[in-house]
Amino acid sequence: MECDLNGHKSNSTYFSDLDNARTDLMVDVFKKMLLGTRRESGTWPYLPLGAVVSIFRREIKPFAKYNIKSKIIGWDGKWLFVVSRFELADSAHTCAISISKYVFKLGRKTIAPQDALKQCGLWSPEVEAKGREGRKKVQGLMDLDQLEEEEF
Repeated sequence: MECDLNGHKSNSTYFSDLDNARTDLMVDVFKKMLLGTRRESGTWPYLPLGAVVSIFRREIKPFAKYNIKSKIIGWDGKWLFVVSRFELADSAHTCAISISKYVFKLGRKTIAPQDALKQCGLWSPEVEAKGREGRKKVQGLMDLDQLEEEEF
């Protein structure tokens, strides 16, 4: 049921696969922050997804095995950016690339990604520099808010 009329993985199914892959990544990386915030405040922080942009490069045929590799690529004062690649298992060819942006929330309060990284013991000046560099790579794709005001 995941195939489209062209006989390959339907583009819409990539997003449910991404949900699972990104959740695994975010829980693994930010486990200390999630648990620590819960202990301190009595409330669980949450990580709503703000946007996803995907580029489809090559088809995934029915029953083909593929892997999703996700990593945090950068952040700014509000958003954390995750890049995910769908790769064919037998060749590592990239089939799709997705960029997602998350925000950390505790009630209505926003937790800066840098603060979340610090709570997990993952922040350093080198990590900060890599985060700035990664943010530049996704800037154009993720600044879609300006289209909200566009007349269609």
